[in-house]
Amino acid sequence: MKGLRMRILVVLILVFAFAMAKTELVRADSSVRSIKVCVLNDAKHPIDETIIGETLAKVFKEWREKTGIQFKFDHVILHDPVTLPSLFSQQEDCLEQENEQIKAVCPLGSEVKILFSGFWKEGAKLGTACRDSGIIKIYKPNKTLVNHELGHALGLGHSVNYRSFMAWFPGVPLYQYTAIEWTDEEIKIIKENKHKKWQ
Repeated sequence: MKGLRMRILVVLILVFAFAMAKTELVRADSSVRSIKVCVLNDAKHPIDETIIGETLAKVFKEWREKTGIQFKFDHVILHDPVTLPSLFSQQEDCLEQENEQIKAVCPLGSEVKILFSGFWKEGAKLGTACRDSGIIKIYKPNKTLVNHELGHALGLGHSVNYRSFMAWFPGVPLYQYTAIEWTDEEIKIIKENKHKKWQ
């Protein structure tokens, strides 16, 4: 009877030790990186703020769960693009002048800047991302597109895996993709770039 109790005690100790080790591994892998986001909405061609809020809530929740990155923003800034002409009315990818203009508009400490605009023409890009400055432009807001452009900002390129959220095929809009997944390699790259600082 004494020997049985001893064996049970040893098993319980081993189970407890394994559980603690697993917990420590999870903690080590899930260290949170908080990134402040500035969200701008084109005053001349605005996107419904409810759509913006709901889309970002889904995107940010997914990034927190998958990568340990917590994107945060206080509110949407409705801004007249007259002072930022190239941000909304011209679909330029990345202009150095833009970054300086945005810094003057966004709250201090903003790292990623997401610009929403309804100014879009058939055949034009649905969104773009500037890897160096952290500027993202979204013309057709949906979870897949925002995930895709955030992926570029965190170092991801396009994927040939049609199931990946980083997939891109000419002539197939991202909002038409139905099977969107995060691959282990994409998550690994994002975690490696988790502490990236934008200009």
